[in-house]
Amino acid sequence: MRLLCTLFLLLLALPAQAQSVDGFGKFKWGMTPDEVRAAYPNQVRHDPEAKNPEGTAGGAFQLVGGPKLFEQAIDVSCYFGKSGLSIVRVTFETPKEGNIQRVIDWNEPKWGQPVVNTKKIDATRTRREWSWPWEGVSLREAKDDGRIRYQRLDFSADLHRQWRNADTAVCSILPRSSNCSFSDRFCAQQDSSMARGRREQSFPIGRTEGQLACKYKDYEREDVRLTIERPTQAAAEWLLRILTRRLGDAVDARTEDADTVMIQSTWERHGISLRVVRKIKGKKKGGERSGPVTYMRVKRKIGSQ
Repeated sequence: MRLLCTLFLLLLALPAQAQSVDGFGKFKWGMTPDEVRAAYPNQVRHDPEAKNPEGTAGGAFQLVGGPKLFEQAIDVSCYFGKSGLSIVRVTFETPKEGNIQRVIDWNEPKWGQPVVNTKKIDATRTRREWSWPWEGVSLREAKDDGRIRYQRLDFSADLHRQWRNADTAVCSILPRSSNCSFSDRFCAQQDSSMARGRREQSFPIGRTEGQLACKYKDYEREDVRLTIERPTQAAAEWLLRILTRRLGDAVDARTEDADTVMIQSTWERHGISLRVVRKIKGKKKGGERSGPVTYMRVKRKIGSQ
């Protein structure tokens, strides 16, 4: 009974800021298997045959004793990467309607609205993910022909690291008027190695690759542009979230034609604009036409600040 109460409290007492996310309860990222066992004496069982999430190996270390979340039975498993403990996975033993919404309702007031990513596998199978990458937390549900196949909650050091790296990268092209600690680190003074007054290089956002271009005129920076062709749904949402968290709300302008919709978001005080082009696939509940993102461009005008 003590384990049930302890685990229940662990799941519901997570830190509210991403910077303080260094593990899960008594589990800390980077722990060895022996340290995990020591954190919960006689309550950890090793299953070397368990399927490992990407980036981990060696099977799973599972908490025993019948833990529950919101009065629902759960499995709790720890997985290890090259740097030690990297994922704690909570899986509902009996997937059913209401489980996901209870987790969202609990987390949203502390962490904000999740990034939502829906993927249609085929005609009958769909997978949906709600994530708070700034916290290193993701919630996933898979359905097959309308039946829920699984529901799980991951606490991931890798997800948190990906978000932190993306946030730092975007900050490096933002002006010092943003609240970024790493602002204005890109685009050095032009020199003879920069052909045509431009400097270009690849630029990662999560697992998507963009292209960064620094444009110069008379050896002075003129603008900085980050372009992403066909970003993943997650990368598109990450970029928008980072800009909003760092710059505040933007002023949006929307134009559309028969096939596409373009949204131009502007943070005039910072000299930043974001252009997002979507291929129209259908309508949202509010009636607006929308679809997958096919193009994103962040532009920073240096001379406007």
